[in-house]
Amino acid sequence: MPEKKSPIGHKLMEFLDIPLDTVADWPRIVLSANRSAIIENHRGVIEYDTRVVRVNTKLGELRIAGENLTLVSAVKDEVIIQGRIAQLDLVDWR
Repeated sequence: MPEKKSPIGHKLMEFLDIPLDTVADWPRIVLSANRSAIIENHRGVIEYDTRVVRVNTKLGELRIAGENLTLVSAVKDEVIIQGRIAQLDLVDWR
């Protein structure tokens, strides 16, 4: 199977050591131990309760499962989740 070529822009970004997520609107996920998660560049919250939070992103769905999950903030560019995070799944990730 032929190798999929990356766009010239991606190669330039790698050469210049610039993180692709800063310009490609890719999601950035920051975990603090298993107690909080910050998701940047999201496209909306799909589902939320105390055991699961599903967030839509440009690359697919992000599913966070755990206990006592709280949606602390959900603004245009950032979602903050706190609680005991047990699992993080990338669903249909491209």
